[in-house]
Amino acid sequence: MCVTFQSIQIMKGIFLYYLLPICCLIWLARCGQPQAKDQQAITTDTSQTIGRDTLLGTDSVNKANEQEKPVPSKDCLPLAQMQTLIIAGHAVDIAIPKDSSLVKANLLILQGWSFPKDDWCKKSSLCKKALAQGYRLIMPEMGKSTYSSRLYPQTLAQWRKYPTLKWVTDSLIPHLQKKYCVMTAEQANFVVGLSTGARGAGLVVMNRPTLFKAAAALSGDFDQRKIPYDKIMTGFYGSIYQFPKRWAGEDNMIVNIQQFSTPFYLGHGKLDRVCPPAQTLQFYQALKKHHPKLKVTLSMPAWAAHNYKYWDYEVDRFLKFFREISQ
Repeated sequence: MCVTFQSIQIMKGIFLYYLLPICCLIWLARCGQPQAKDQQAITTDTSQTIGRDTLLGTDSVNKANEQEKPVPSKDCLPLAQMQTLIIAGHAVDIAIPKDSSLVKANLLILQGWSFPKDDWCKKSSLCKKALAQGYRLIMPEMGKSTYSSRLYPQTLAQWRKYPTLKWVTDSLIPHLQKKYCVMTAEQANFVVGLSTGARGAGLVVMNRPTLFKAAAALSGDFDQRKIPYDKIMTGFYGSIYQFPKRWAGEDNMIVNIQQFSTPFYLGHGKLDRVCPPAQTLQFYQALKKHHPKLKVTLSMPAWAAHNYKYWDYEVDRFLKFFREISQ
């Protein structure tokens, strides 16, 4: 009995001091490894969730995607044959063919300095011919706008109420796209402007280079540095001698000639005493130099001045240019 008890004591000692630690080490080795993998998996999943949702937020990610590729609403409002819309505080005339199913393209019409929005319709054949060819006409009331990107402290107080270039690109066009499904990227869009409106046509396509198939600019100015005496430019930008960077900045099309990619029909009467014909010639030469493959047409009749007799003469010609671009 004593021998048995001693043997048990010896075996117990061996188990406690030798075998038990070994068993514990084996158990920890087998159980610890899966726990490390699970922890690694949890850490990885959490970091992915933070990266996608917590840092930006699910709503932020969705909104970013919407901004990258805006889609017009499927519930588009219909447009009457002739109606006036008020968009961000400014009037816009819309005219469509009698049979709306015949609409083939959109034509943004930009008037001259202080011309009424429907002046081209009343004093030329443009609207009648464009409607007959399936154009939807968009005629904003630009008033005494120079299509400057912004207003400055030196901008005359009586001119500050008129639309800027940003109103055209950031308010007018997006509103028509979202509410009426007009001037969307999938449609054929064109723009034409005369005098100050020609400057506007150039600046619009410079800032929205992929939206328009072609532009027509008649009797416009494109490099205000060449006309430092111009009272209208001075009234918006301040004196060129005080603010030369403004005159050579974001609204100067010659300085920013590399940004153009839209085909142009350019016209200017050689007898123009309001806006120098050299302005259009300079713009044409700059486009041909920097974009030799771009389709650009120049028309400079020797008899033409700064009036509707000349601008009406060009209607058939730039509409034909638009048709050729569309083919």
